[in-house]
Amino acid sequence: MKKILFLFAFASFLLYPACNNGKNQIADEHDHENQAIDESVSASEGTEGTEDTEGPEHTIITLKRQPFHKIIRTSGRIIADSREIEIITSKSAGIVRFSMNSFFPGVKVSGGQQLFTISGGQLADDNIEVRFRQVTADLARAKANFERAEKLISEKIITQEHYLSVKNEYEKISEEYSNLSQNAGKSGSVISSPVNGYIREVFVTEGERVSSGQALASVISGRRLV
Repeated sequence: MKKILFLFAFASFLLYPACNNGKNQIADEHDHENQAIDESVSASEGTEGTEDTEGPEHTIITLKRQPFHKIIRTSGRIIADSREIEIITSKSAGIVRFSMNSFFPGVKVSGGQQLFTISGGQLADDNIEVRFRQVTADLARAKANFERAEKLISEKIITQEHYLSVKNEYEKISEEYSNLSQNAGKSGSVISSPVNGYIREVFVTEGERVSSGQALASVISGRRLV
């Protein structure tokens, strides 16, 4: 019996260190696993903190006047307000002549500048030159009759009715002469630009026969454009 107890105690003594070593090894492995998890968490927290604090990089560029490197080519139309367009019309019938050497859309003109001359030429009807000479002669005759009537009415040789008739005739011819003299001369009817601006369109050609009131050209003042 004593031998059996002795053998059991001896075996327990031999197995005790081995058990302790196994327990210590398991504890060490567990501690290593916890340490690895802690390090992984710490690394993850450190990375997230870095992204929140640093953010993306920003570049500041100072703008300055310089040529463009990219150009978008396009086209368009410039439209004028209809109230800015003046239509020039013929005041008499005849043959149109341009008064400027260069006369085409885009040419700059001044208000009152002569643009056209309407000449009667060999026309039998509506000849402005013939009409101007006729009105000039009629005016001289009407003026002489009116001056004589003024003397006769003062002496009561003619009636008041006859005097008024002579006076009205003289005033009528005088007004017609004044109108023709402003727009016509020995070379024909003169057409001028009404405003400062640019030629927009030309509706006639050199030497074309035109009628009274016919459109010759248009001038745009160019103050309001779209």
